Amino acid sequence: DEGHGAKNPMLSITQVIQNQAWQDAVKLMDSGGIFTGTVESYNRGGIVVSYQGLSGFVPASHIVGVTRGLSEAERRNKLEQSVGQEITLRVIEVDRQSHRLVLSQRAAQHASRAEKKEELLAELHEGQVMRGTISGVRDYGAFVSLGAADGLVHVSEIAWKPIEHPRHAVQPGDEVDVMVIKIDRQRKRIGLSIKQLLPSPWDSAEDWIVPGETVVG
Repeated sequence: DEGHGAKNPMLSITQVIQNQAWQDAVKLMDSGGIFTGTVESYNRGGIVVSYQGLSGFVPASHIVGVTRGLSEAERRNKLEQSVGQEITLRVIEVDRQSHRLVLSQRAAQHASRAEKKEELLAELHEGQVMRGTISGVRDYGAFVSLGAADGLVHVSEIAWKPIEHPRHAVQPGDEVDVMVIKIDRQRKRIGLSIKQLLPSPWDSAEDWIVPGETVVG
């Protein structure tokens, strides 16, 4: 049948395209790469995003902003509002036999943040002055968000005078100027200082230290 035979080439092309899409999905999963896709629909369990013609599923637990504390109505509303939006995703599971392609927005966000952190670490240098926001306070110091990464201001680097606890000097949300004093690229850690940008009492030492005087310290 001439008409029936004419459909075979189209079927073959479709199969080739699908085969390539599945292969690309596996490569993307193995490389840990991310891609941008448009949300096509949603259901109670999550959202559906197309990847090269394949239907990929993003479970609700892998969607940014959808948390366990949401009510059923709030959850459904967030999923519904995501339809038509472009989101960044990472492939976390590929099972061609069962036509299962699982994607994650949270994993993509983490990957993107890790990449930006690497870029920041590569650009940083000791002595650099930056503006950041206090993101957390612990007994041993304060964490400062520099955007792509957090740095630590050890308690000894917060002020020139001894302080009992970092919370006596800074609070989460405070904007502060910090100096980069140590970069550990292998462990991906950034050491910061607030006090290095403050007037040092040693600059005026001659005004309050008298030669020959006995002091307790």
